[in-house]
Amino acid sequence: MSLFKFDQFVFDSSNHRLTKQGLAVPLRPKASQLLALLLENSDRVVSKSEIFLSIWHSEYARDHLLFQLISELRKAPFSSEFVRTIPNKGYQWNVKTKIIENKSWLNIAASLFIATMCLTSFLLISSGDKAALKLTQLPAHSAFSKGVIAMHTGNPEDAEQWFRFALNENPESIESSLFLAETLFHQNKMQESLSTLHRLLNTPNLAEYNMMTATDLLSRIHQRQGKFKDALRYAHQSNQTNVIAQCSVDAVENRIEFLERIIESPSDMDEQELLSTFDPFNKTEHHSSAPENEVDSKFRSNCQQLLNNVDDTSYCAPEDNQDVYVKTQSFNDVELS
Repeated sequence: MSLFKFDQFVFDSSNHRLTKQGLAVPLRPKASQLLALLLENSDRVVSKSEIFLSIWHSEYARDHLLFQLISELRKAPFSSEFVRTIPNKGYQWNVKTKIIENKSWLNIAASLFIATMCLTSFLLISSGDKAALKLTQLPAHSAFSKGVIAMHTGNPEDAEQWFRFALNENPESIESSLFLAETLFHQNKMQESLSTLHRLLNTPNLAEYNMMTATDLLSRIHQRQGKFKDALRYAHQSNQTNVIAQCSVDAVENRIEFLERIIESPSDMDEQELLSTFDPFNKTEHHSSAPENEVDSKFRSNCQQLLNNVDDTSYCAPEDNQDVYVKTQSFNDVELS
């Protein structure tokens, strides 16, 4: 994982996040994938067939789809000089770029290690028993913990392996199934993610919050496919669960509101107009039964940090309906291939 600095931009390859002078820059997921591919191979020409295989997983993708992505990397706020066309060969990144290795995962690992050692020392000191205390977990829980850490450090492949191991050890773990479905989603393994979710939803006596989480992920999957009506249907199912967790309810209702705006908005509606209507923390209605001055400010602060960041981007309809172009937003997820 690296940070690429070029012109006034910084691109984080671990999460495909692009910023300009510290401000997030909207970029479609496939355009972001192409940017990453060009940056990581800036010392050579990248052929069209290589781009097709990397982004569409096929050598026979349509040329106009690639031309559209190239155009996006040449227009504002970028420059037409950023990507160079090499006739009959391909494309090459044409901007002086500085690469900085991203060591944030080391800091996280070090923090976890220090926290574990401190907790162990505290328990040893506070215990009247002279025998050494072993803070060991059973393999299923240990694997689940490793999977969560792998997700937060940008290693979905490792996370998938740990969650699968946890499920082998404890097939009844709902949390492991939910996290497995999420990490499959982030790897574009959509069919596997859907299968995992459908098996989970058939679990007898599934807790309401877990049902809410599973249907919310189903909504996000269909949103990524451009199936906004299906996405809205699953979002409504998620909202109909008997859950009183206010932050989670707000997150689902925000998704419903946004999907409704997408479906109802004119196809030529200005993107900024749509974005300006979506502010999850600037609403006149409050769902909490408590007066506003009694709402725990720390809870609201934590909730605001945990709610997904909303980045504006756009998605094309499936290739069999290319004349439809829909403006939407990203909830920090990876686009379907």
